[in-house]
Amino acid sequence: MAIQELDIIPIKELLKKTLSIPVYQRPYTWQEKTAVVLFEDIYQAFSNKLASYHLGTIILHYSKDENKYNIVDGQQRITTLLIILQLLGKQIAFNATYSPLSEKNIIRNYLYLRTKKSMINIEHNKLKDYIDNNCKFALIVTDEQSEAFQFFDSQNSRGKTLEPHDLLKAFHLRAIPDSYSIETIFNLLNPWENKIKKDELKELFSEYLYPIIMWYKSQNGLYYDIEKRHIFEGIDLQCESRVEQKQYNFYKFYRLIQNAVEEDKNLFQLVHPVISGQYFFKYVYYYHNLLCEIKEKVKEFVEKYNIIDISINNGSDANIYNLFLCSLLLFVDKFNINCLEEDKRIIKILYTWCYVLRVSFKKISKLTVNLYVNGKHYDRTTNAINIFQLIHEIKKPEDIANIIINKPNYKDKEVVEYNNSSNRKKLEKLENINKWKFKK
Repeated sequence: MAIQELDIIPIKELLKKTLSIPVYQRPYTWQEKTAVVLFEDIYQAFSNKLASYHLGTIILHYSKDENKYNIVDGQQRITTLLIILQLLGKQIAFNATYSPLSEKNIIRNYLYLRTKKSMINIEHNKLKDYIDNNCKFALIVTDEQSEAFQFFDSQNSRGKTLEPHDLLKAFHLRAIPDSYSIETIFNLLNPWENKIKKDELKELFSEYLYPIIMWYKSQNGLYYDIEKRHIFEGIDLQCESRVEQKQYNFYKFYRLIQNAVEEDKNLFQLVHPVISGQYFFKYVYYYHNLLCEIKEKVKEFVEKYNIIDISINNGSDANIYNLFLCSLLLFVDKFNINCLEEDKRIIKILYTWCYVLRVSFKKISKLTVNLYVNGKHYDRTTNAINIFQLIHEIKKPEDIANIIINKPNYKDKEVVEYNNSSNRKKLEKLENINKWKFKK
């Protein structure tokens, strides 16, 4: 394993290489405004006659068997530069295969940049030569795919800001054995790149998985960011060099889980760490799909009981709605989704515990939710129950029915506000759904 090239090269030298977009890469997704920013930055450098204009780092993996350079990092910039050069009249032999979504975005940006370019009195040949010779990349070429992912991970964690799940993708790709075929990696990553929206991935980690994992341990579930991604880096069972690790009981335990996942059994638990590598992607797909199922159950529940509006357009209701989904996700994760049908009390009890907080405050922030989960705000809600810790501890689904949820403790100064607000109706709905659970 070694770095084959490490250099600063102009674009024309980069384009002499046989570049390829590997199947595990996400589509070309740059929006018009991002493409225009790159074009205008280059044009400004050209107008100011800068000797060179640096466009960041490009990471390539050289495949000796196929004699081509797979683009690991830099596809968005390279593709946009090809669009610009094409508009300037440069004939480029670029044989990389793009997905239908990429082609659609390329055409859109081409048409938009063509309009933008026409508004500027550009000397096409001079600008084209400037881009070819003066616009440069820092180039890293490795001869192993895993090493390329490692560079991608490290340089992006120190350079431009990426979402935590982007770096997790690179981290777990690096942990996949080199024996995995390109086709296998493509099938593994296809949902990540083409079926789950980027915003959904971000929300899955920041609003659900991370808070749940922290809350059941009575810890702070707020502020998931790039520094906290290690929570999902998991346990490495691939490293054969750690001979002593194989003797550890925890290693043997997770090896059994790994074998089950390899047999396509969804043996995941949020209270256990993920296994690094290919299993991480299956973990993400499993919880994404499970969350979608739970949202459908909640929708049916809301329609059946005509309960509190849980429109996610409202900040306070959205925060309570997410809390409700989190509690259901951990419960279903521990037991199964059929429990919600078999025992109607479960969803009512979890709903009641969450919405007692909603009728206790005029506004609910994420901080308020975090404090409530961890037993704070006891004076206002009179509920010092961490429902996530309780779910983790119970042995049977019906054990959740043993908890006592108290009415909000309104203080005298709040009585007027309470009687003149919608809170009274909200509280009445809670009582009608589950009044036997309230402690008088």
